[in-house]
Amino acid sequence: MLGMKGIKLLMLLALSYSHFSYASMDIEYCKYPPFESNRYTIKLCMQDGMSVVERVPYWGAVDINGVEVIPTQYDLIDSFSEGLAIVHDFETGKKAYINNKGEFITDYIFDNATDFSEGLGAVYKGDQQVLFAPSSGVSGFINAQGKLQIPMVYQFAFSFKQGFAPVIRDGKQGMIDKNNNIHIPFIYESLGHYDSGRVAAEINGKSGYLDLAGKVAIPFIYDQANDFQDGVAIVKHHNKYALIDTAGKPITDFIYDEIEKFFEGVARVEVDGKYGFINAVGKLIIPIEYEGASISFEGMMAVEKDDKWGSIDQDGKLVIPYQYDSSFKFYSGKASVNIDNDYFYIDRADNRLN
Repeated sequence: MLGMKGIKLLMLLALSYSHFSYASMDIEYCKYPPFESNRYTIKLCMQDGMSVVERVPYWGAVDINGVEVIPTQYDLIDSFSEGLAIVHDFETGKKAYINNKGEFITDYIFDNATDFSEGLGAVYKGDQQVLFAPSSGVSGFINAQGKLQIPMVYQFAFSFKQGFAPVIRDGKQGMIDKNNNIHIPFIYESLGHYDSGRVAAEINGKSGYLDLAGKVAIPFIYDQANDFQDGVAIVKHHNKYALIDTAGKPITDFIYDEIEKFFEGVARVEVDGKYGFINAVGKLIIPIEYEGASISFEGMMAVEKDDKWGSIDQDGKLVIPYQYDSSFKFYSGKASVNIDNDYFYIDRADNRLN
């Protein structure tokens, strides 16, 4: 059975995944405050000038100089966005918002909440099961002062992006603007976020794309359609994946079993259980020959051969030899690795750090 720390880590991983959902190909490298290996149990990337940290069993935050601005006294804190962060109270299951001075702008009154985006945060009150099967509860949006700006009239609400936010009403998804005007009618089974003038949508089990006027721009012919990233989108058709442009023209053939989202201009692809990488114009830049592979961080990708992990650069050059027992990523020039359960840090030249 998972202990409290295990539960926290699972929640943190889920939150991290959701934060990457709409990341662009120009995602910044992860930056840390000054490196101190023993002071905190976990230290997250700098975001919005703050790094969320754990000193077991509680969480706080430090600034870019490593100064603890928010004491480690909370059950969990999400990463900061637009000067605000969500804090969790595990005893009540409620969430609140604090600013980067540690001041509360709301009480612990929400059952779910999103990071602030474009000046607004989506909040929810009701049964947590609404996340998976919306049927009860209410959602709206608050502003940076903690005041309700868009009324709690939706079953669920997602973050704003490029002036619009997907929301759920009567089990269907539509889209609103910041004045709560309906931009896209409530007829879709799912909606993404706008990027490159397109938004992914699903209706009657098929996916396609709408334009900025909410009109069909790319026909609903796909089994799955992901949000555009800088003019490129990943789509699935007949159980294979490909890239398309904003006109719906294929950039690659439908030959991949999986295409991951782009990070730092490259995407991991899979064919028959092997992995490689393509760039944003669909060119295969790293051969599909690895047993495992991570996404690109700081221009490096961990790859696996013969059950050992090393790291290559975006030209495919092996930089870190195949000697480690699990995948790893570089953050600010450092990576956590292990050999036979001996965990330590290395730099980009594979030097062991104290």
